[in-house]
Amino acid sequence: MQTLAELAGEPDGVADWDEEQDIASTRLLLTSNGGMVNYCVSPDVKSAELAIVFEGDIDPVHYGTALDRLLMRRLER
Repeated sequence: MQTLAELAGEPDGVADWDEEQDIASTRLLLTSNGGMVNYCVSPDVKSAELAIVFEGDIDPVHYGTALDRLLMRRLER
């Protein structure tokens, strides 16, 4: 597994990201990559939530809702 920072090629943290976001790029662990959307877990979100990262925005969502979205995307293709 890798962090969002590692995915960006900056394992010590993405400078612009870490200055602007509430959750550091080194604390977002990728669980799934849905193309332009990254599904991450982090100790900085509630235990029942995933952090959905899209174009630099972090949207904490309940696991069930996130899983439904991910599964429906695969059916729509």
